[in-house]
Amino acid sequence: MICLTIMPKETDADGERKKRIRINRKIRAARLIIWSLFTGFCIGITPYCFYYAELQRGYAGAIGGEYFIPLLPIVLYPLFNGVMNFIKERMIEHEEM
Repeated sequence: MICLTIMPKETDADGERKKRIRINRKIRAARLIIWSLFTGFCIGITPYCFYYAELQRGYAGAIGGEYFIPLLPIVLYPLFNGVMNFIKERMIEHEEM
């Protein structure tokens, strides 16, 4: 016996909502990949920065800016999110006007 179910057609609003959700997921995934690559880059380049700083100074053990390179993602991530949230809030306020 064959059982057929008739599914209601998606309205335009449902289709647009699903499309928006898919796009948001892709954006989140892209942001995660970019931040992961940036963090890996900062951690990976740190030994080279130490080596270059030693060559420039002529001695080792001094504290310079090379110590802060692995901390860049930790500092820039909240700054980037704060700017993005500020922009989103302003766009929402502008749409309500």
